[in-house]
Amino acid sequence: MDDILLIPQTELLITDDLVLEQIEVKDRELLIETVFELLEPAVVSYELLDLTPDALVLEVGIQGPPGANGSSADVPHVTFPTASFIDSNRAVRLTTGLVSYATSSALPDANLVLGVTRSAAASGAPVQVQTGGLMENPGWAWVADQPIFCGIGGALTQSAPAAGFRLVLGIALSATQIHIGLRTPIVLT
Repeated sequence: MDDILLIPQTELLITDDLVLEQIEVKDRELLIETVFELLEPAVVSYELLDLTPDALVLEVGIQGPPGANGSSADVPHVTFPTASFIDSNRAVRLTTGLVSYATSSALPDANLVLGVTRSAAASGAPVQVQTGGLMENPGWAWVADQPIFCGIGGALTQSAPAAGFRLVLGIALSATQIHIGLRTPIVLT
């Protein structure tokens, strides 16, 4: 136990109204010393002191092993039934517990967009909706480093809508990859 850092602590204790004692821990022993005795009862006020010692780095740690690789199951997504047939890679909204296409020309959809579908689903069937993270499709041809918007009928587009609302769904990382991260919609006049 020689490697344990001991911080000496001192406290003052009033044992009754007439005696003030100093308590100190030194070499793992408790030392009590009467500091002074009062001639008459004292009015005592207390002050809270921060006795937390400054941090002391004793040894710098080494880098731990790398974590496990992520999988597509790790991306944020939710599953809801569809109101009608839904195609894959479309912006969708959630209303009354059902998923349907979001459309930038319908102002009520502005705050209802949930994310992008990961696959197609028949009417009433469950569909996974990705709400964030990396999404890839070899059939895409995005311009990298440009935003992806919600378009008409749930279409993903890099052309900013001119009417209705403008909602950035994410950003293109490459021609076939986007990073989904919904922003605050902007209502256009």
